[in-house]
Amino acid sequence: MFLNAEKPIQTCQADTCDGCAVHPSIHCHFKLKDLIHFLLISLPPFLLGGVGIYKQSVWLFVFWILIVIAFFGFVEIRVMCSHCPHYAE
Repeated sequence: MFLNAEKPIQTCQADTCDGCAVHPSIHCHFKLKDLIHFLLISLPPFLLGGVGIYKQSVWLFVFWILIVIAFFGFVEIRVMCSHCPHYAE
């Protein structure tokens, strides 16, 4: 599920982050902590939006879930993430 936390992504030239000038602004090593940080930022709006849509209509909620799965499962990963060095591997 995750890349090796000890090995940087392919676009990184260094073996370690010691003395790296771009280390504070670029993540070359991805850890479980990074996934949790992302989920803590992104899940609350999706949950609140889902609750609001569910209160309006169950069928609209099902349609919304299908749209989210289609977008993040098929469209987004091919459009946006294909330019990210993380997915270059």
